[in-house]
Amino acid sequence: MERIFAVGLLLISFTFPIHANEALLKHTTAVAQAMSAMYMEALTHGNAKYENDLVFHTQVADEHMQSLAASDLAGAKAFNQRWLSMKEKLNVEYTPDYEWDVHADIRRDFRRYQTELYDLVNQNIQQYQQPPLMKMLALTQVETMIARFFDISTSPTGTSTLSPVDEKTVNLPTIGKEFNQVMNNMIKAPFYQSYAKKLSSAHYKWKFIEKSVVNYSNESAHFLVYATKNKINKALSIGQEVSAN
Repeated sequence: MERIFAVGLLLISFTFPIHANEALLKHTTAVAQAMSAMYMEALTHGNAKYENDLVFHTQVADEHMQSLAASDLAGAKAFNQRWLSMKEKLNVEYTPDYEWDVHADIRRDFRRYQTELYDLVNQNIQQYQQPPLMKMLALTQVETMIARFFDISTSPTGTSTLSPVDEKTVNLPTIGKEFNQVMNNMIKAPFYQSYAKKLSSAHYKWKFIEKSVVNYSNESAHFLVYATKNKINKALSIGQEVSAN
């Protein structure tokens, strides 16, 4: 089944319509936000704040998937079917065997879904490195990195749980370098001149947590990373472009 899906991805067009690109980036971002919220809810033993965040970001991911599935992007309908199955599993509850930890099967399936989504993003990353999609790409990159950090830093087995495909596709040091370059390019770009201070602030906040995130440090303060990533998201979302359909 995985081999068939991988072959399907290779057949996807390398030039997506702009509205399909936007829907893909926004869905991938919301999926990452839902993942971070899920692990924070587990860490806090069902805290309502993170439960609400998980519900909200799952709903947002669902909305953008509907837009993606309605586009002419090859492979979108297959992702839609997988998402419909995946989203029903995204809840945190106490069990005698796992207590508040996320079940290993859910971790694996959600990680695989995120990996394959980001692989689709990465196939067309050159298209996103120019306005108007550049800021959406930065959001996708930072949220994806932080979600993977939460996944692995809270896992009892750490990085050993990553498959070779997971490790290659969502490689945090590599994405971190790409994100830093995207941020530097945006800060200098005339298109984003009116947001330059906000962009610089977001980049500074990322540098504050970057080392902990890309190294999967389970000794870092998860609360601090989560709060900081929300500030980064807020700064990058100001004046967010909306492309023409």
